[in-house]
Amino acid sequence: MASAVPGLDGVDFPEELRCPVCLDVFSEPLFLPCCHNLCRECVRGLIESRGGTAYGVHMFPCPECRYDVVVRSVDSLQRNLVLQQMVDRCKQGKLAAQSSGAHARGPEAPTCQDHADEALELKMFCDPCERPVCYKCMAYDHKNHTLLQLEDAWLRRKDAFSRNIEILRTKTESVENFVEKLKTISERVETNASQRKHMVTEGCDALISVIQQRKNALLDEISREEDERRESLDQQMTSCTQELDKVKEVLDTAQELIDKGAPAKCLQTAKTLKDRVKGQAMDQLSLYPVTSEHLTPLDFDVSQYIDTLIRLDFQRGSPEPEVVEEESQRQSLAQRLPGFFKRKSRKGVGMQFELDPKTAHKYIRISNNNSTMSYDPDSLPTRRTFDAPNRFSKHSIAVGDVNFSSGLHYWEVDVSRSIFYRVGVASDKFPRDQALGENESSWCVDRYLHEYSALHAGEVVQLSLPPVQNRVGVLLNYTGGTLSFYNPMKKEHIYTFHAKFEEPVRPAFDVGKGEVTVYTGLALPSYVCKGS
Repeated sequence: MASAVPGLDGVDFPEELRCPVCLDVFSEPLFLPCCHNLCRECVRGLIESRGGTAYGVHMFPCPECRYDVVVRSVDSLQRNLVLQQMVDRCKQGKLAAQSSGAHARGPEAPTCQDHADEALELKMFCDPCERPVCYKCMAYDHKNHTLLQLEDAWLRRKDAFSRNIEILRTKTESVENFVEKLKTISERVETNASQRKHMVTEGCDALISVIQQRKNALLDEISREEDERRESLDQQMTSCTQELDKVKEVLDTAQELIDKGAPAKCLQTAKTLKDRVKGQAMDQLSLYPVTSEHLTPLDFDVSQYIDTLIRLDFQRGSPEPEVVEEESQRQSLAQRLPGFFKRKSRKGVGMQFELDPKTAHKYIRISNNNSTMSYDPDSLPTRRTFDAPNRFSKHSIAVGDVNFSSGLHYWEVDVSRSIFYRVGVASDKFPRDQALGENESSWCVDRYLHEYSALHAGEVVQLSLPPVQNRVGVLLNYTGGTLSFYNPMKKEHIYTFHAKFEEPVRPAFDVGKGEVTVYTGLALPSYVCKGS
C-alpha cells in the first residue's frame, strides 16, 4: 500500500502511476507474472488475505486481469525500477509546481464580509468606521467617509497596537508575579501552621504529662493509704477472731458441764471453770475499729482549673506595660515579672503606681516590686511596719501609693490565685479597722468562693458572673463620677458605681486567701466605654 506524500494531497497523477489495489501512486512497485504491477505492501496484503500456502507457494487473482498469480513470497517478485523512477520524477515535478504557484500567489487576501457571496477583496480602510472595505462598500455605505490605503491605516495603528500589547504583557507579568507571591505566602502559611501545631501539640502534651504524673501520684497515695488501713483492719480482725474462738471453746465446755455433768463433778471443776470464764470475759478487747472507713480528706475541686483551661485562648490580652529590653529576654515575662516594667508615667490613663507596704495589714506580704500582695498569716512584719499609723488593723487590706483626684485611670488585677478578694478604691478617710466596701468612703467588687457582689456603704449588689475570673479591669472616671469593672479576658462589663467623689481616692485591695497582682501603666482597651 502506498504511503501518503507530504504536500501532494489532492494532486492528480496519471492512472498508469496508480496502484489498482490502494488507488494511490505506486510505492515500491513489483512485477507480477501477468506483467501487471502492484505495490509491495499491496502484494503482501493479498498473500496474507488468502491464508495458508500449498506446496510452499501462494496464489491470488490479479486485480487487473483476474489471472491467478502464483508466487513463493513477496521477495520472489522482481521490482519495477523503471516505474518507480517515473513515479519519483512525477512527484518532484508536482512539488516544484506547487511551490512556484504558492510564491506567485502570495498569502490569500481577505474578502469583504458584507459581500461574502461575491468574495470581493478588501481595498481601502474607512477611518471613521475603523474597518476595511471593498469597492462596493466605498461606493455605497462609505461613500462620503475618509478612506485610507490599507498599508497607511495599519502603520498609523501599529504603534498604538504595539503599546497595548506591551501594557498587556506588563500586566501579565505583574499578575504572574502576584501569583508567585501568593504561592509563597501559602507555603509560609503552611509552614507557620505546621510550626504552630507542633508548638500546641508539645504544650498540650506537657500539660497532659503533668496531669498524668499528678494523677498517678494521687492514685499511688490513695492505694498506699488503702493498703495501710486494710492491713490494720485485717490485724484487728485476726486478733478478734482468735479471742472469739477461745471464748467459744470455754462457752462450749461450760454449757456441756451444765447440761450433762454430775453435781459432784460440776462442783469439783466449778472453781477452775469459773476462773476460765472470768479470764475470757474480753473486757480488755477493744471493740472500736483501729481506723476509719474514711480516707484522709482530699481537696480535689478541679472545677476552677477546668474552667480556666476552657477560657484559656492563649491570645494576647490587654496591652502590658513597656518592657525594659536590657532586663527582659522575652515579652511574655511581663505577665510574671512586673518588676521589669519601666516606670515612666505618673499621670494620665496609664498612670503607674505600686502597693504601699506601710498600709498593708500585718498578715499581708508585699512582693514583686510592690505589685503583688499575698495573704500570709505566718509572716513576721518588722517593728517599723507593725507600728505604721496607716496600717490596716483588722482586715487584710493594702492600698496604692497614689491619690486620684481627677481624670480617667485604668488598671488591671490578676486574681487567678485567690478565691477571697475585694478590688476597688477608697479615700484616705477610710477607717483602718473597717472592711473595704462597708462604709461611705470605699467602693469594691467582692469574690467569696464562687459568689460575686458589688459593695458600698454596706449595701450589697449580687453579681451573676462565671465561677472563675482570671483578671479584673478597673476604670476610674473621677471627673465623671463612675467606677467601672470589666473582665479583660472576655472583654465584658461587670458593674459600674455612680458616685460623686468628694475626696481623692486610692486603688484598694483585700485578699483573704492566696494572692493578687496589680498591673498598671496600661493603655485603655478599645472595648472600655470612657463614659462608664
